[in-house]
Amino acid sequence: MQLSCLREALGLSPLHTASLYALGQALVQQGLYEDALEPLLRLLGQQQEHQPTIRLLISIYRKLGDEERAEEFVELLEYVRRQRKKKD
Repeated sequence: MQLSCLREALGLSPLHTASLYALGQALVQQGLYEDALEPLLRLLGQQQEHQPTIRLLISIYRKLGDEERAEEFVELLEYVRRQRKKKD
C-alpha cells in the first residue's frame, strides 16, 4: 500500500523530494536496495547536499557489497559537512 501511494504521488509530481526520499526509505525497509537507488539518486540530482539521502545511499551500497561506490558517497558527505561548517 505505502509503495503504491508513493509511486502514485511521484506520478503526479515526479520531482517531489519528500516522496522520492520516502519511496527510497520504504524500498530499503523491504530489502529492495537496488530499486531504492533510482529515487534516491534522482533526489540527490536535485538536492546535492541532502545528507539523509547521502547517508542512505552509503548504507545501500554497503549492503550491496559495493564499497567503492559507498566510499564515493562518504567523501561527498564529508565535503557537504565541510561546506556547511564554512557557511556557519
